[in-house]
Amino acid sequence: MNKRVTFSVLAALLFMFCVNFRTVSAADSTVIYLQAETLEAPRNVEVKATCEMKNPTMLTNGKLRILWDKDKLKITSSEVGKGLNGFHAVLNDILHPNADGKPVKGEGELVLAFATVEPTEVSGSMLDLSFIMKEGTKLDSSSLTVTVEELCNNGQDVESQVLTTEINVNSGGNDKPEPPVEDTRIDISKATVARITNKPHNKKWIRPVVKVSYNGQLLVEGTDYALSYKSNKKPGKAQVTIHGTGKFKGTKVTTFNIVPAKPVIGKVTSPAKGKIRVRWKKVKLTTGYEIQICRNKKFKKAVKKVLVKKASAKTKVIKVKAKKTYYIRMRAYKTIDGKRCYGSYSKKIKVRVR
Repeated sequence: MNKRVTFSVLAALLFMFCVNFRTVSAADSTVIYLQAETLEAPRNVEVKATCEMKNPTMLTNGKLRILWDKDKLKITSSEVGKGLNGFHAVLNDILHPNADGKPVKGEGELVLAFATVEPTEVSGSMLDLSFIMKEGTKLDSSSLTVTVEELCNNGQDVESQVLTTEINVNSGGNDKPEPPVEDTRIDISKATVARITNKPHNKKWIRPVVKVSYNGQLLVEGTDYALSYKSNKKPGKAQVTIHGTGKFKGTKVTTFNIVPAKPVIGKVTSPAKGKIRVRWKKVKLTTGYEIQICRNKKFKKAVKKVLVKKASAKTKVIKVKAKKTYYIRMRAYKTIDGKRCYGSYSKKIKVRVR
């Protein structure tokens, strides 16, 4: 999947008969969301949750990760939903031990992986869960977190998003309309988000730390906000959406750049008088390269910069002064919003020129 997406669902549980999570409308893209319902039992509160996909799409494989607060909730059942009919699906959690009878995952975590040979449409429930809120627990909220780690169709990432939710409380039989309750939550868009530095491409989903503060106080992920990511695997501009939770509401969007990986110089030679030939391994998903040549090994002064604008290039011959010793290093760049965004420098190579 081309992004890695996370959101938190907060449910008022204590002294309530029923709480329903209602999704908010979103664009017509693939949507993963969690729909939960809490029911008051004689001694405990039972929580039922369904992870579903709306706006169905064709998939060959995918992976979801569910996390919950193990100090508040105890899982009682987990089943693959009907939406994954036709897929080979595997659940890894404390309720599904391996062949040795040992749990693959500990309490508080579940991983659902699914795959099929031919692209198949996924629609509806992907995962059905049940929990019991532990006896004696005094709390006014509980959280479940869904992370979409992979959605693919024949090796191609499938764009998707996670819907935020609103809480609709049913009082259980009171026909009189409840007076509107003033929403005193703070809009997360008023918060301050620290700049996220460039991150190197590593072929994995990149989820950098996001520092969010309000009135000078640092907010806590999972309590005050949840994060969802978009376009956070390949070099380019990635997007982070901050979803307000708890006493915060709304969303705020920030971005960061994913820059190409560090180049590896293969060989540097002097094929002729006053010339240097640089060979390197091609960096994937880049726009071009910058080669730097300097007689000072610390590259402090008189640095010659040579721009290679062809992404597929793997060699370059450069004119320099004869009978001199030079140091060479290079870095790849990606053009983002019209600007060259550079990755890290390669190791420097020393060469004596003919």
